[in-house]
Amino acid sequence: VKQNNKDVQVDDPDRALRLAENSVIEANVNEHTVNVWVPADLGVRNWSFVVVAELLSADEKSVVATASTMAFTLNPADALSMKLTSEATLEAKAGVGETGMLSGTITRSEGFTKPVQVTLRGLPGEYPAPVVEVPADQTEFKLEVRFPENAPPKKLENIQLVAQSDSDLKPEVKISSNITNVTINVVAGEKAEEKNE
Repeated sequence: VKQNNKDVQVDDPDRALRLAENSVIEANVNEHTVNVWVPADLGVRNWSFVVVAELLSADEKSVVATASTMAFTLNPADALSMKLTSEATLEAKAGVGETGMLSGTITRSEGFTKPVQVTLRGLPGEYPAPVVEVPADQTEFKLEVRFPENAPPKKLENIQLVAQSDSDLKPEVKISSNITNVTINVVAGEKAEEKNE
């Protein structure tokens, strides 16, 4: 960022390990549990940290002493994972008619209770990505893969099937699952007017 017309490096608090809540411990309490919040986009790896306690003055406006714990090592788990239970190769219609489906299951970590969207990444521009939402109380999904009737027949390889959900950071930051590559054979379907005749 720019500070005084100079490029400087600053910490991004939205992407830092931190306590999930600010804790004020009463004077007669000797033990306390804190929750450490790990932003989803930091990745699954070992993180080391210490917890610092500050003794406040009587008016709670200044710090008169500090103490810290020994170093902890935290190994967070994925909040979201996906397993494909159908075949990874399918035939999808460009237009009307019976088309292929991708089926699978969603596993959420304990405490993660958000709805999840399953979609495809890496599609060329003329093939809009289908999306299906998996409600918070469900774990199975079926994603219908269908494209507009003007989409050209083509074999699409290394297309990424992924599940994603909102994070607790910013609306534009998403939690993503593992990725499964699929192959889609796009074939011409019936025209809408032909189907109605």
